Parts: sequence; C-alpha cells; structure tokens
Amino acid sequence: MAAREKTRDELDMQTLRELASLPANKFCFDCGQRGTTYVNVTIGAFVCSACGGLLRGLNPPHRVKSLTVCSFTEVEMDRIKSRGNENNSTVPGQSTNAPQTNTKNPFL
Repeated sequence: MAAREKTRDELDMQTLRELASLPANKFCFDCGQRGTTYVNVTIGAFVCSACGGLLRGLNPPHRVKSLTVCSFTEVEMDRIKSRGNENNSTVPGQSTNAPQTNTKNPFL
C-alpha cells in the first residue's frame, strides 16, 4: 500500500508541476507576483509565499499547502485541476490579482 501511495503522490506532484507551469498559474492569484510556491486549496488557486502566509491568518483561515512539500487528497487535487488561477478569475467575488489603483480617490 505504501508503494501505491508513493506512486499517487508522485503523480500528484507531476500534475501540480504541470499546472503551475501554465501561464496564468505562474503569477500569484492574489498579488500578481511571479513565482507561485503554494496552492490555496480552499479555492484552488496558486499563490506566492507572502500571500500564502496572509491567507493562513484570515478568519476563517484558507487551507494553503506547499507545492513541493505537502501531499494532497483526491478532493483537493480535483479542485486544483478544475479551478486554477484562470478559472478563479471568472468567479464573482474572487480576486483577479492586485487591484489597479490608477484612478484618483474621490475622498482625498
């Protein structure tokens, strides 16, 4: 059974590497920084280490896992495969990277 689990974990890691290499997933879903090292399993988005730490501190906290150290359940892998940063950007209420602040604040 341990050999079977290792094989599944290896396949999951290969799948995660492939997903992380997609253009939309190379940049943090929340801040837009290049180089994602974590997955926000709650919504299935790829994030940087800084945003991953912030997400863990939210109340309720988001489930954030490392791309290289953690193992993932089948449910988590299905969520990540079906969502990713590109699909999450079309969901109402989800972040679409760092907000653009080119507009003048009318309250200043």
